[in-house]
Amino acid sequence: MEQRFFKVRLSNGRVIGPLDLDRIKIFIFKDKITGLEMARLYPTGDWKDINTYPEIADLLMQKLEGKLAVDPATLAANGDVRGESDGNTRASEEGIPIEQLPNPPQHMESITGTPALQMADGSIDVNHPTAGAPEHPPPAAGAAPTSSDGEATMMITSDNERTMMVASSKPGPAPAAMSVVEMDSVAREAEAPIVANPMIASEPTAMLTRPPASKTEEKPTPFGGNKKRMVVGGIIIVLAALYFLDDPPTMPALTSVTKIKVELPAQRAKQDPQKSEKIFKNALPIYYRDTVEGYTQAAELFKDAASWDSNNVRALCLLASCYMNLFDVVDRTEVYFNVITKIIEMERAKGVDLAETVIADVELYHILGNPDAAFNRIVEFAKTHEWGMDMIYYLALSFYLKGQYAEALQQLNKIDQNNFFSPKISYLYGMIFEKNAQPDDAIKAFLFTINKSPKHVKARVKLAELYFSKDNLPESGKHADFIITHKGLASRSELAHAHYYHAKMEMVANRMDSALKSLDEALKLTPEDQDILLDYYTLKSKHGAAEKGASGIAKMFAFMALGEKSLKDDHVDEALGHFLSAREANDHDPAPLARIAEVFTRKGDLQSAIINIRKAIELAPKTVGLYPKYIRTLIQGYEFEEAKTAILKFQEQAPDNALLDRLNGELFYKQEKYQEANLYLKRALNASNFDSSVYTAYGSLMFKTNNFRDAAFYMGLALRFDPFNVAYGNLTNKRKEALDEFTSYSNLAPLDPSGHIERSKIFLTRDEKGRTDILSAKVELLKVIEQYPRYPGIHFMLGDLFNQAGDNDKALMQGQEEVKNNPSFIPAYVLVTTIMNKVKQHQDALNLSNVVLKTAPNYAPILLQAGVANRGLKNYAAAQSMLERAATLDAGNPLIWKELGLLYYDISNFPHMKEAFKKYLDMFPDAPDKAEVEDYLKKVGG
Repeated sequence: MEQRFFKVRLSNGRVIGPLDLDRIKIFIFKDKITGLEMARLYPTGDWKDINTYPEIADLLMQKLEGKLAVDPATLAANGDVRGESDGNTRASEEGIPIEQLPNPPQHMESITGTPALQMADGSIDVNHPTAGAPEHPPPAAGAAPTSSDGEATMMITSDNERTMMVASSKPGPAPAAMSVVEMDSVAREAEAPIVANPMIASEPTAMLTRPPASKTEEKPTPFGGNKKRMVVGGIIIVLAALYFLDDPPTMPALTSVTKIKVELPAQRAKQDPQKSEKIFKNALPIYYRDTVEGYTQAAELFKDAASWDSNNVRALCLLASCYMNLFDVVDRTEVYFNVITKIIEMERAKGVDLAETVIADVELYHILGNPDAAFNRIVEFAKTHEWGMDMIYYLALSFYLKGQYAEALQQLNKIDQNNFFSPKISYLYGMIFEKNAQPDDAIKAFLFTINKSPKHVKARVKLAELYFSKDNLPESGKHADFIITHKGLASRSELAHAHYYHAKMEMVANRMDSALKSLDEALKLTPEDQDILLDYYTLKSKHGAAEKGASGIAKMFAFMALGEKSLKDDHVDEALGHFLSAREANDHDPAPLARIAEVFTRKGDLQSAIINIRKAIELAPKTVGLYPKYIRTLIQGYEFEEAKTAILKFQEQAPDNALLDRLNGELFYKQEKYQEANLYLKRALNASNFDSSVYTAYGSLMFKTNNFRDAAFYMGLALRFDPFNVAYGNLTNKRKEALDEFTSYSNLAPLDPSGHIERSKIFLTRDEKGRTDILSAKVELLKVIEQYPRYPGIHFMLGDLFNQAGDNDKALMQGQEEVKNNPSFIPAYVLVTTIMNKVKQHQDALNLSNVVLKTAPNYAPILLQAGVANRGLKNYAAAQSMLERAATLDAGNPLIWKELGLLYYDISNFPHMKEAFKKYLDMFPDAPDKAEVEDYLKKVGG
């Protein structure tokens, strides 16, 4: 039989092949092909479900049955088959090791204008004992670069597919040769400009090359000290170093940034690409300063450049980058996000893949808290493009955000200090050193940063923090004062920390009033910052207060500080004890009560949280921040009426409209009134705000309304990655495993009652022996009621359980409680009227049924109960009308036909009685009252 070759499209969209059957077998054995893929015969053939090929389907079945075996020697010969990442979202579970990444090519280039420099493989780490990058010899001219597992890297094939060429070590006929667009690996002269792919880039590109290193020498590390590094030579071009120079005279320096316009570039009727390119190059050195001022000025220039040439993709990308780097200081309204996404859509529509397009994508992924997707984007770009130091930096940043600090440092060490194209490189060094507990090296890196970019506020915040930790208060205060003086260049958090470190300086100088004033300023900016709260209470406790009862107040603050420390360490019970002691020390201050409420919220005891936050408001109704916490706790606890009343009281204090909109939106969302919730939350999004909770609320709303794309976007903005969804979504159908999964979910998410509710449903389903466990189901539902007595539907569920158990009194009580708590929940009325009819309270059942029928006249279950009640009251005409309407609306409900049969018997309509009872028994042949129905039929000779 002729050997066949296949191409396989993996579930992530990647195409691999051509593969012979033996190679496919290995992929199936290693769980890289699972049966969810598409495949086609190579070189011609249509894409079909992979299971339609009998030989592959047989292998998949063998794998499923545990019968698939692969010779270890064959595995060794073919190497370890790695899975493919999806290229857009997350990496494979085992991640992509650094050694799989291509090293910077012999002649690196950067389309952004940053210098491109080949660095020696294995360059020695800076100030940290980390191994250098492993060496990868360049492929021979014309050869496809291969990965460590023997498979070639991504190619563009003649059939226009992005295909992973798979090289098999097994002898045999090779598939037909394919034309490929290969990366140019021919050595070039240093002065010759290079272009990564001549098909997609035509602009002149600033670049830098160097001859191969031939020896090592002693050379200073980037921030002091000496370590051996590989020699780096080459030509430093002016453009890459321009950020060290003064501003162009046409762009005056800003002393503060009061308002940043985030808008799309205008479209000029007359285009001038040369002028556009000139403006773009003038913007680059300003952009590379990595400051609020720099990004603001550069954005204006990039916007102007894009207006002169609508095809200037690089300008569009870096305009989006500027706006994203201003994320912490702009008004993050819906307009802000719409502009960024629109700019990215505009540049993607051009259909080119440049370094700048990668930068825009990567920075968006970083904003959305998804460094894995950013990492994959860089890797994919590196497989088909030559790349420069900008990609090294973003690769390092992605590693840093993933918490892989050694790998981040390893990448940064490939950039020589003389070629730092932006202070953000040295800033990232400092952040890594800080994470690695190297404060002295971090300080050197941050000092290097502000030496090159004096208004780099982020570096100054870190210097204030690090100098303070080393008891160098004068230096700490110097940097804090700079930020306070230039507050227009800082985010709220940065400015809050500047006030905080300034307060520390004032404390040392014994200027207590000034210190407390700075602390108050810090808490106004970030009232929930636990670090600032902790030190605020600590300082207050140490120095008392200049008012009556100072000793008691100081004692309260001392306990508050201990409570904050325990809470920060996630020791909630210990924190509760300290906050209770603070309450005892001073029962006139609302602060301890508010923190007690916070502890109860974290413990999942919302009723206790509500009681304490309510007491705090009674003590100080106008204290900033208490009412919003109170209202949100009420909403979370399903106390909707009290929440509405609290919102009205809060309105009397004339709060910010955006805050009121958010609270109203959250209330309607919790009530499942999504249209109203959307109205309020949308308005909150369009206001100036710095609170990520509105993103969380709106993202949740988008998820509930099946707008998953926007849901992911806004939840990502809130940096709210909910690990519980994994446990919740991967449940199996096996009873015990499902119960265990939901138990784990409840333990992980104590505020979400879903786990308990789902466990109760499982207990009410029959096991393999046909048994249910009503007692265990009741226990689970009671846990929810204890936590959320007003949770919609919970009393109905418990009442229905009692109804199944035959406990009419308890079923009726729970149903009536549900009607009281949730008057719009119609199933609760059905339950109550069902029990009332069962215990012969027909008039009460009819009265309640009529209430529902006014708003839901065609709801069959309530029509059924109204018919039963009327029959019980001998209102036969009304009963017949109700029951026949119910049968028309829900002809598949056997209970309706049974009640109609009984009614027809009462009014002596025996032909219709026989017909109704026959339908009942046909639909419900195992009915428990089958004998009773047959007796009725016998009475009339049926």
